Amino acid sequence: MLCLIIINSEKLEKSGKRSVALHWLAESVYQLQNYTTALHYFKKMLKEENTTYIHHAASRIIEIGFKSNKMKTVAKFFKKYEAKVRNKVPDQVRYERGRTLFLSESDSEALTHLEMIPESSPFYSRAAYITGAVHIRAEKYDEATRVFEAI
Repeated sequence: MLCLIIINSEKLEKSGKRSVALHWLAESVYQLQNYTTALHYFKKMLKEENTTYIHHAASRIIEIGFKSNKMKTVAKFFKKYEAKVRNKVPDQVRYERGRTLFLSESDSEALTHLEMIPESSPFYSRAAYITGAVHIRAEKYDEATRVFEAI
């Protein structure tokens, strides 16, 4: 309760540090494994002007959504997140989104995100590996072999 009073205080708002405080509150609740509340606060970060921690929030929401089987919530958030960051989603977040979509057996959506990761990225090999796994699941073994050989 005290945290809510502090987060919503006018003094914190005027200081320009509300988004930082909101991030640390969300992360603390996440570390306590209270995923429902953490999800709530990470989603609130999307409304903040300061986007310093927005990519971290996106990573956490993807993770929480997968753990708690709230993939529709993640999908809605991700569309708003992409708009907020003007589609400049870091490769790590793209990879995390693609990976969880693959694990949820949403292969075509997974490929959409994984194929956006450039070869120059440190996440390229991981994304390519999952892309190969998508082809195996679709029984496209020649395609999978091509992907794995390229890695």
